[in-house]
Amino acid sequence: MPDRRSRLGSRLALAAASLVLIAGLLEGAARVATAGLVRRVRPGLYASVLPLVSSGVPRATEDPGGPPLPAEKDPGEVRVVVLGESSVEGLPWGPRASPAAMLHDLLAPRLADRRLTVLNLGRAAAQSADLFYYAAYAASFDPDVVICFAGVNDVYRASTELCAPLEHPRLHAAWRWLAARSRLLWATRVFAARASAAGPGEGERDDGPLCDAREGFAAWADLLIEAGGASGARVIVSSPVESWLADPDGQFAQGSAGHEPLGAVATARGPYRAALERLLAEPPDWQGAAAAMPCVDAWCARPGQGLDPERGPAVILERGLTWEQRALARGVTFVDTAAALAGLTPGGRLGPPVIVDRCHLSIEGYLALATLLASATLAVVDEQAAPIDAPRRLPDARAYHAPQDADVLTSVARGALERRHLLEAASASALALQAGSAEARGLREALRARLGAPTP
Repeated sequence: MPDRRSRLGSRLALAAASLVLIAGLLEGAARVATAGLVRRVRPGLYASVLPLVSSGVPRATEDPGGPPLPAEKDPGEVRVVVLGESSVEGLPWGPRASPAAMLHDLLAPRLADRRLTVLNLGRAAAQSADLFYYAAYAASFDPDVVICFAGVNDVYRASTELCAPLEHPRLHAAWRWLAARSRLLWATRVFAARASAAGPGEGERDDGPLCDAREGFAAWADLLIEAGGASGARVIVSSPVESWLADPDGQFAQGSAGHEPLGAVATARGPYRAALERLLAEPPDWQGAAAAMPCVDAWCARPGQGLDPERGPAVILERGLTWEQRALARGVTFVDTAAALAGLTPGGRLGPPVIVDRCHLSIEGYLALATLLASATLAVVDEQAAPIDAPRRLPDARAYHAPQDADVLTSVARGALERRHLLEAASASALALQAGSAEARGLREALRARLGAPTP
């Protein structure tokens, strides 16, 4: 009997040792396989090829093509990670005019005696859950600063993981702890389990959110601050932005459903028509257009009352306040980007020409954003360095412009017309015309014709 028990114990010990060995080998293989997911765009600037985690629909990820970032830092090297959505990625302009690229260019001269590396971990359509996994991956690079500029995309009717911290707090906390420490589990979730939730606009429920969107966003704000600082990095968070024209366009598009794309323009009346006329003027009257739309009382989405209780300028403003409150509670730096950019916009209402569509900034707008983030970063990296002053007007961003800018803006205008977002189409086509687009003039003339307005 003792011999049998001894043999059984030996076999169990051998089985346990085998499992530990296999798990160790798999963990090591996962670390090797995922070691090169941040690659060089140009000297000092890197971007990731990480996929969306919370979307069941794959989206193409552009490979920068450069060598991967080494895990080990050089002596004196400063590493800055920028987490975010499509705006951090640089849409609609691409990596050349991303705020992360501009951040590097602003900081490098002031840290000339130290090597600077900026990691752009922005991804179009990313939500807070995606950013958690990106932050967990970034921790392996020993960042000095982690910046988070996000908050537009979270949809609590679509992703079950967004609600998990509220619905299953202990279980999800245990999972986050494991995923942040095991590359095997992290990789399994990031690469093999994306079909577990739908992304923004995909598979959303019609019967309301899966959990309270306000509480859910506040929970994820805390989790992202915690994940960003897990490796000892200083954390900077920023308020998200959205244009004043987003909600009136959405309401007009909904009201004109069933019409051909421009069919309802001639019947538009009131503040929407007045704003559209001013955007179609030559040159466009940005301030007059914003003043014509009584945004706060009549048109901006209000939580629970607008087109979408999880989107709209009022919701985005509320999320900015949440970032500020959580930053204060956690003792991290908060940058009020929305207020600062509104101060650079004609009329003081955040919109064109700082924003070129619903939430993506103009190149000048991105440079203003990068200046704000660079100032906050410098303050926590080198308090002795000369400060970077906040912009008092839209900065000169000609160094980041390219011949294709006109085509980009024209594409934005065409897409807006297809969605019947006429204010966005009018403003984007005005910017495209200023950038030299021949097609933009035709788009604007078509809008004026349907509006019954004379061509200037």
